[in-house]
Amino acid sequence: MPDPSISVSIVIVEDDKILREELAHFLASYGHTVHQTLSGPALDDLAEEIDFDIVILDLNLPGQTGFEIAQRYRHMRPELGIIVLSARRADIDRIKSYEDGADVYIPKPCPPFELLAAVQSLARRVKRKDSSKVWKLDPIRHLLSTADGSVSVSLRLVESRVLFALVRAPQYQLGSDSLCKLIADVPNEETSPDSITRRALENTISRIRKKFAAHAPNEPSLIRSVRGEGYQLCIPITIVTVD
Repeated sequence: MPDPSISVSIVIVEDDKILREELAHFLASYGHTVHQTLSGPALDDLAEEIDFDIVILDLNLPGQTGFEIAQRYRHMRPELGIIVLSARRADIDRIKSYEDGADVYIPKPCPPFELLAAVQSLARRVKRKDSSKVWKLDPIRHLLSTADGSVSVSLRLVESRVLFALVRAPQYQLGSDSLCKLIADVPNEETSPDSITRRALENTISRIRKKFAAHAPNEPSLIRSVRGEGYQLCIPITIVTVD
């Protein structure tokens, strides 16, 4: 039986409008928050506006394939639950889906309750929880850790500088241009002041998220994108200094 206490945010990426709406209605009827898109770029736009726990992907999509989307989001959001729901049944498609980051592969057509069971199983792993730890940033040692030292995340200089700036910013939020300038000012990085782009910033943010998620899989997302603005820190962090 589905556990009504486990509710997650889901995005369905499917270009078949009827199927997409049917799945969305079904999953929503069991208490999940469900969003719908029809392509990779549409998913990217949605990701700028909302946080989500699970993405359900078709493989045959306009523009980017489901393989490409899975691989990209597994790199950007290692904690994300990814379900591939596809009519492609060849073993090579299953294998490639898992290699590119899928947690679950379900062939179409599938019983709705099988998809619900897969969502519930993933939800127990990826459901965001309130942070139970107090985090601190050491900008000298470039270390993000819990107050008791039980979890420590080593940062590169540029990653430490970005987190430091977000901690000190009003409402823990800064625009992309301001953060790009921070990266340009950091010496001995792979980028030079003349080559700083928003892509370089996105790569830096992605590395920070990936490191944090690897060390603290049960914590909320560390940094969220703010559509049309920049980035915001999602977890309160205290700045400490070393005597």
